[in-house]
Amino acid sequence: MSLASNDFSQQGLVCLREQLACSKLPGRMSQRLYSPDWAYGRHFGPIMEEHYAAAVVICLVPTSSGWILPLTKRPATLPDHPGQISLPGGRIEPGESIEQAALRELNEELGVQVEPNCIIGRLSPLYVYSSRHHVTPVVALCEEQPVWQPSAEEVERVLEVPLDALADLAAPKREQMLRGNVKLSFPAWHFQGEVVWGATAMILNEFRWLLSTARAGV
Repeated sequence: MSLASNDFSQQGLVCLREQLACSKLPGRMSQRLYSPDWAYGRHFGPIMEEHYAAAVVICLVPTSSGWILPLTKRPATLPDHPGQISLPGGRIEPGESIEQAALRELNEELGVQVEPNCIIGRLSPLYVYSSRHHVTPVVALCEEQPVWQPSAEEVERVLEVPLDALADLAAPKREQMLRGNVKLSFPAWHFQGEVVWGATAMILNEFRWLLSTARAGV
């Protein structure tokens, strides 16, 4: 059964909500598949005392061909993770909850407004040690397909990812990069000519695990 089928939209979402409410999310078990080789487990703590609390959102969007979620390509001009593929999100401002920050950032980056009652749960938090962000992913539903209005300052490109495409995360590819004179290797997922890796791939892979469980429960 396709995750994007009508059955999933009705029954699978109920199962997914139940999975997100579970006290034992797959967490590290699913995330480690995309943990870069040089991380040495630092994504899983301990968290530095001086860090930034942040939230990102997996926004499930209904379309005529099935459910999708948006990813964004960050402009090369941004100070943190330039040019990388990410989920909409950012730092939590004083007085905000994780959910409020996630929805605010979604609106600021993509011009999409989602009501708080459309949030269906959280995924496991993740520490991005390179930029000292402790990130909590939120899963939300968009009631109808929006017209993206990306912020030119924060978004170079919007990628619409069908939920079925996430199945390919089960078999990561290997990529390499140079940092100084050192060649580094890391696991990555390829989508629409882009390389998705690091925290974004780790979060998406946990979501894939939960989708698979939700599908089995339909």
